[in-house]
Parts: sequence; structure tokens; C-alpha cells
Amino acid sequence: MEMIFVGNGEEPEPEPPVVEEGIYTISTAHDGDTVIDIPKSSVGNGVKPIIYQSGTSWNQKFYIRPEENGTYIIMSANSGKVLEVSGGIYTEGKSIVQSEYTGFENQQWRFISGPEGSCAIECMKQEIVL
Repeated sequence: MEMIFVGNGEEPEPEPPVVEEGIYTISTAHDGDTVIDIPKSSVGNGVKPIIYQSGTSWNQKFYIRPEENGTYIIMSANSGKVLEVSGGIYTEGKSIVQSEYTGFENQQWRFISGPEGSCAIECMKQEIVL
């Protein structure tokens, strides 16, 4: 999921969408039939989410909670673990994983408005798009 906004100096940047607290399925931009999935319903730390065919399992549902600073926490509804950039720094070999909640920036996400009501989800720490 990648989005690029090009401003011409005349139009303001789009307002970030307001996402209400609740349980969501996160679909991919290129195909609405594929979603973010925690493989094999794992509840362990360090598990990398995958893109998988949409279903009804709880390992494909995420509790999204707004924080006071305008960011969001994205928690697996199945495991209770949050999505984070592994180790706090995105470098080669690091990735997005589920882990215990710490409240650090590598677990804080923001939503960026996109075309036709879509949005991208970006980590505040490293500007990595989910």
C-alpha cells in the first residue's frame, strides 16, 4: 500500500481521516479481497503480518484505538498484540511485527487520506507504510 501526494501550491493537503475506535479489517489498496492477516492466528511476539485472502477469522481483524496525540494503536483482535516496526528502527532485515504494547513511536500509526475514500497507514517513527 503506497500513496504519494503531489501538491501544486494551490490546494491544501487533505485532512487526515478520523478513524473511530473499533474493530476493523485492513484491506490492501490493490485488491479489496486481500487483507492484513496474522498467520496461523499466532499470539506470539515478533510474528510478521502477511497479505492473505479475506475471511472472517479474528486473526484478520484489528482493534484501532485513537491516542491523545492524534496517532492510533493497531492491535490484533485475536492476539491482543499491537503492530510495530521491529526493534524501533526500520532497516534492511527489520519489518512490521506484532508485539506487546509499550507505547513507543514504533507502535504509533497515522492515517493519510487517499483517493476515493481510501487511506494509507504510516508508522510515526519511521514513516513506513503498512
